Amino acid sequence: MLNFKLLFLCGIFSLCVTNASAQKQIDYESRHDVAVGIGGITNTRFITVLGEITQVMTSATITSIVSGGAASAYYTYEDKSWSIPVTAEYFYRVNRFLGVGAIGAFNCMKQDIYLNTTYKDGTQTTEKDGRLRQYNLTLLPAVKFDWLRREHIGLYSKVGLGASFMIERQKEDDGDKLYSSTDVMFNFQVSAIGFEAGNLHVRGFAELGIGEQGVFVAGLRYKF
Repeated sequence: MLNFKLLFLCGIFSLCVTNASAQKQIDYESRHDVAVGIGGITNTRFITVLGEITQVMTSATITSIVSGGAASAYYTYEDKSWSIPVTAEYFYRVNRFLGVGAIGAFNCMKQDIYLNTTYKDGTQTTEKDGRLRQYNLTLLPAVKFDWLRREHIGLYSKVGLGASFMIERQKEDDGDKLYSSTDVMFNFQVSAIGFEAGNLHVRGFAELGIGEQGVFVAGLRYKF
């Protein structure tokens, strides 16, 4: 009876090892990893909040046109809004632990520009005169570390270092350009922990970290 139990346990153990090995082999076949997602609280948004946009001053010509020389005018910026940050990434799996690739990210900030006019008699008028747009485009070469990689779930971390292009455009509603600039800044993404779940090819994922993808990132991943 004892020998039978030992044989039975050995058989179960062998079956489990064989099954686990088969799962690892299947899982190892997917070397390409493409993902799209959305995030929040990005570096470029944080920097924009801390800094100031370029305040355009009205020229003497504008003041004269608006009031015939009998008033002064200036611009103000209101109604700031942000688009949802979107992100895309690709990794090529070098081995069971390491993947190399790149992360792309985009977000946009919008504001309305108002022309405020004060006349000599003390009356004031405010009217929408233009719009401001700031487009933030980011590219980060990156590496991904797979801590747990199974048939239906995975745990990972990733790090990306690169640059963001912050493109600012200010225009009047009639199309006249008020101001434009393009700044380049160092940027990064560090996702301390990422969790994914699904099948061998399509998975949902969520990450916690800091950087241009955001403090929290979620989306879909395709492996092939």
